[in-house]
Amino acid sequence: MKTTLKILSLLLLLNTSNLIQPKKASAQVSVNFQMFYDQMSPYGSWVSYPQYGYAWVPNAGPGFSPYYTGGHWAFTEFGWMWVSDYPWGWAAFHYGNWNYDPYYGWIWIPGNVWAPAWVVWSSAPGYYGWAPLGYGVNINLVFNGGYRIPADQWVFVPSRYISSPDISNYYGPRTNNTTIIKNTTIIKNTYVDNSSHVTYVKGPDRNEVQKVTGKNIQPVAVKSMDSPGEKFSNSEVKIYKPQVEKAATGAKQPAPQNVMSKDDVKQMQQKNMDHQQPAPQKSAPTREQTQPKQEPKHDAPKKEPQPKHAQPNPKVMNSYKQYDYAMNQQENNNAGNAKSVEQAKSSAMKSNAMKTNNGVPNKNQISAKQQLTSANKSSLPKSVVVNKAEMKKVQPTISKNPEQLVNQLTSNGKNAGNVKKDKK
Repeated sequence: MKTTLKILSLLLLLNTSNLIQPKKASAQVSVNFQMFYDQMSPYGSWVSYPQYGYAWVPNAGPGFSPYYTGGHWAFTEFGWMWVSDYPWGWAAFHYGNWNYDPYYGWIWIPGNVWAPAWVVWSSAPGYYGWAPLGYGVNINLVFNGGYRIPADQWVFVPSRYISSPDISNYYGPRTNNTTIIKNTTIIKNTYVDNSSHVTYVKGPDRNEVQKVTGKNIQPVAVKSMDSPGEKFSNSEVKIYKPQVEKAATGAKQPAPQNVMSKDDVKQMQQKNMDHQQPAPQKSAPTREQTQPKQEPKHDAPKKEPQPKHAQPNPKVMNSYKQYDYAMNQQENNNAGNAKSVEQAKSSAMKSNAMKTNNGVPNKNQISAKQQLTSANKSSLPKSVVVNKAEMKKVQPTISKNPEQLVNQLTSNGKNAGNVKKDKK
């Protein structure tokens, strides 16, 4: 009996604790495509597209391209994630796919599966590249070569800039894509998300990027937000990524409140071109902000007026120039005269062997001696003759301080006669 009472008391306590214990938070609330239709309408136009149902045309202006304009890459646990600067980027770059239409331009078709980015990755010598994965294209087709993305839809950047927050500053011109693609290899790195049973394309290998960039690449945490939007910091990305359910068959299908015609879309695009605003600024520092600060430029200091000196005697300056010319000419002629001097010496040595027994030189000896004397004299130009005694006084002064010599010669012109022209 006592045992039965104990068991009943224990059961009563367990039931009471269950009533008192608060309920656990419910799982993430599911949404449907109506959320996309409502949230994206302020930023673009919804059109009826026969192949896809409804497609969205962004009011991003000319030059817009998905995974190209207004954003950058961040490495996460899921792989490389596109972090957008657009207020609608949380949806258009992580759900669904982008296709290029000749009439509308780039259009977005919503999807119900979240990913860090719906792109195809490739690598080439010195480059990483990516391109939007079109609607209905299976990634395995791309991996196996069964589907080729048009060349002008690829974006290539030098490998060392793949992690830069200002990556758009380093994009290569798309006119070079055809050449680069010839040497590309599709990157097949994937990540399997067991919670959602979805396989993501990770992109370039982390270790490889660290070698190329010379930087330590730390994964950025991805955290969920409770409302539409996206916020990025150096350590985490907060983004709205709800579970999107497709409407059941037979149930009322979600639809945009305002579906525009082709003509209306063209008018809207033209209006946006006339009032186009620049792409949204990144929250990360810009390229200019990351550059080292330059020292402020100062005006060049004003030159102090130079004191006026007495003008040198023209005759003195002419003599100075003649002497300077003579010395330079002597140095320049040394190499050329050396050869003739050596030839004269050689001729003299040969003639010594032709001396007579009584020591009287012959005609060849006299000629060789004259050649040697003539070669030594040719070191200076014939038009200039220098007083040897005065040159010994003046030469050290010129080699040490020519300006002082000019001042000395300016004060008196006595030395002007030390250098004179040779009178014929």
